[in-house]
Amino acid sequence: MTGIEVAGIILAAPPLLVSWLEHYRQVFDYLRCWKKFRVEYRQCETQVQNLELSLNFTLEKLYLPFVESVAELERLKQTPDDNAWIEVEAKLRQRLLQEAQSGYLNGLRDLDSAIEELRQELAYDNDHFQAELS
Repeated sequence: MTGIEVAGIILAAPPLLVSWLEHYRQVFDYLRCWKKFRVEYRQCETQVQNLELSLNFTLEKLYLPFVESVAELERLKQTPDDNAWIEVEAKLRQRLLQEAQSGYLNGLRDLDSAIEELRQELAYDNDHFQAELS
């Protein structure tokens, strides 16, 4: 190597090094953001699971006396548009006070909507996205 080639390498190295460091800084900034997002995502996922548990406990406590079995209640929970809900809800309406009834049912609808909204926001049912987070 001639002195000019060595000088060229030496002169070219700092800008390349700076460029390389800048690239890695961006990567690390991205990873820090991803790490923060991942932590927040997991917290939201936990909140969704807690909301679902709350909904399930409420459904079991209030509706179990009006269905034939726990298995029947589980089936109903999986099919919210099933006509069997009409009879179960009618029995519950008889049990609840008129004043509390609409507030309770509205609360359940709000809880169900919140769970569904969070599931969509968090791509909870997207297996590919969930695999990327793991």
